[in-house]
Amino acid sequence: MQEEKGTMLRDSDRLYRRTMLRLGAALLVFLVLFRVMGPFLRGVCWLLGYRAEEVSETISVTVSELQDGMAYLLSFMLPVLVWRWMTPRTERQPMPFAPTVPRTAPLIIPAAVAIVLTAAVVNSRIMAMWGLSFSSASLPGEPAPYEAYRIVLMYLSTALIPAFCEEFLFRGLILRQLLPFGRTVAVVVSALTFGLMHQNAAQMFYATVAGLVLGFLCAETGSLFSGILVHLFNNLISVTEDVLTARFPGSAGNRLNALLEMTVIAVGLLCLAVLLLRH
Repeated sequence: MQEEKGTMLRDSDRLYRRTMLRLGAALLVFLVLFRVMGPFLRGVCWLLGYRAEEVSETISVTVSELQDGMAYLLSFMLPVLVWRWMTPRTERQPMPFAPTVPRTAPLIIPAAVAIVLTAAVVNSRIMAMWGLSFSSASLPGEPAPYEAYRIVLMYLSTALIPAFCEEFLFRGLILRQLLPFGRTVAVVVSALTFGLMHQNAAQMFYATVAGLVLGFLCAETGSLFSGILVHLFNNLISVTEDVLTARFPGSAGNRLNALLEMTVIAVGLLCLAVLLLRH
């Protein structure tokens, strides 16, 4: 019996090392693609005859944003294909694609969004004390947009695409493959890699907390769907704050953003209190 248990432990340890090495290789591919995919797609467009200076500003901005969105999508999706190529079928955990949410989703999702947003607010205050700052992404080389089509592009490229892509890689792949070795290991490792992925010290705390919340949701529900919704709502708030800052420059925009943040956090904390009382 002791020999069998020892053999099982050694096999589990070897499987864990193989899994970590493959995930590490997939993340290395991601880092390379994240750096080169954007310039590569712009080069392809140039070779196909596209010249930004020869088209209208609307077309130029739209093409640029679509290029960036496609680069982001491929940077997150292709590493998963590399991982599948490296990993035997018997050692793959299934991707949690089922579009399922718990019955308490109307409470869980606002509560999770509030926790992530609170972490972002705390993070921004700490960074301001240290003289650092970060803001959500806007169109390359452009001020925060005013035109309606630019706002739509921002919601698409900065909210929707990252919400799906990032959950697909960090929860769908990394967390899911580590779950057989323990929920805590899976959630913490996926959260830390998610924080490091942002490659920005000013966002590390906020992104890691978000990773913990999103990882817990995926592990608890067995699906990416709730995490994608939380991630999407969080990104929507960030882009909306950029839009409000553009529409209402100065103190008016700051007050509207503060009102938005306080409302979301208050509603989320109320939902969290109801959840805790139920349990």
